[in-house]
Amino acid sequence: MIGITMAGLKNFLKQNKEAVQKTLSLFFDGKIIKAVSHDPNSIYTKRLNQLKTATCQDGKVIRSAIAALSFGITTNKSLSQAELEAISALELLHRFLLIHDDIADEDTIRYSKPNLIAQIQQEQPKKGVYALSSGMILGDLDHSFMYETILNTSLNAQLKLKLIKKLGEIIDSVSLGWFVEYENSHKAISKTNLKKVFENLKYITSIYTTQGPAEYGLILANKDYGKTVKAFNKIMYPIGISYQIKDDLLGLFSHNIESGQEALSDIRQGKKTIHILKAYEKTHNTGKRYLEKIYGSNKVTHKDLDTIRELVTDSNAHTYTLDLAEKLIQDSKAEINNLPNQNQFTEILLELCDFVLERSN
Repeated sequence: MIGITMAGLKNFLKQNKEAVQKTLSLFFDGKIIKAVSHDPNSIYTKRLNQLKTATCQDGKVIRSAIAALSFGITTNKSLSQAELEAISALELLHRFLLIHDDIADEDTIRYSKPNLIAQIQQEQPKKGVYALSSGMILGDLDHSFMYETILNTSLNAQLKLKLIKKLGEIIDSVSLGWFVEYENSHKAISKTNLKKVFENLKYITSIYTTQGPAEYGLILANKDYGKTVKAFNKIMYPIGISYQIKDDLLGLFSHNIESGQEALSDIRQGKKTIHILKAYEKTHNTGKRYLEKIYGSNKVTHKDLDTIRELVTDSNAHTYTLDLAEKLIQDSKAEINNLPNQNQFTEILLELCDFVLERSN
């Protein structure tokens, strides 16, 4: 990758983030300059600047990093400038979906500060759905810019079309997963099961965060044929699932104010997770009746959150979930070690597996 040296996972992620965010910043600068030339004081110019800030700052920028890793593992090369520009589209995809996710969940915080919708609402507190409508439009702009970023590269036309097709497939998957999640959220806890949760995680976490980006990198490397894709899916599916179930568990038990609010929001919305369903399965009858009554209720309090934490711990659902995450990661590591290409990029991917298990936030 342009300007990136291999020095372990931490440095790889840091340098990838800097390179991608610089690329996106330059892209937005071009859009803003054009907007300013028409009208420097227009609301469009202001919103573009807000979108640039939201898109080019914060977050781990993990999806482009995974694409860079799958590219590097199969080619033993770093990305060219055009390829770097192409993987930046994955972050525009992510930000586009985050905005829509915030709208769907009625969230106002992102990365410990007001999200785009909340920022606009603070400007225009009396304008009803103005902030939601503006946020939706900004998300759609990121969606449009995602395709434009690819089309602007010097890559050949056939490769551009294959990359765009893959992005469309990822969006299809997330859309399917969201429908599954919404359906599960409105079901009583006694009426859903772990199979449905794993199905949901496959579409909105694994394919979206790990499998899809890895396949995107393979397309860039011209290695997008059956045997190679199958090998990487065996690696990336468990990593994606493990990452999400660990993330859900950390969210429930975190005493960070923002995380606590998110946990309450998830419970009120009836979001089904591995640890909650396992706790429901293993807890005593009193605990079952309590979860049936409170889970999905908009009257959930911080006291209820503490009670749910106790149920998850006492039923061993907490231990079960951590053990499951570890098994999934061990499966991924075994598949990584079976890859025919062993290089500095596979070493970083193995470090990523450890990071998924060991992270505390």
